[in-house]
Amino acid sequence: MIVLRGEPTPRTPEGEHVLKEGDVVCFPRGKDGAHQIINRTDSPMRVLMLSSMIRGEIIEYLDTGKVLAKGVEDEDVMFARARTDGRVLGRRGLAPGDALD
Repeated sequence: MIVLRGEPTPRTPEGEHVLKEGDVVCFPRGKDGAHQIINRTDSPMRVLMLSSMIRGEIIEYLDTGKVLAKGVEDEDVMFARARTDGRVLGRRGLAPGDALD
């Protein structure tokens, strides 16, 4: 991720770190690379996200218990699971560009 404008705050397993224009950050694969980009200021921010990963990935949203399985075709699947026993609570197919709510 390259910071083009503003002061984004990446939230990672290591904590939060305020960045400034021109900073470059890399996130490793797996849970150690989990990240959320937050704007804690009143000013706009702009970042450029780059990835060398190819399709076929599993994304776990640790705060919500949701999991997104991105396939190699034009359809992705999101499901939520209980944090205590792993039961699937619901699932839905996602077309490319659908919001992840």
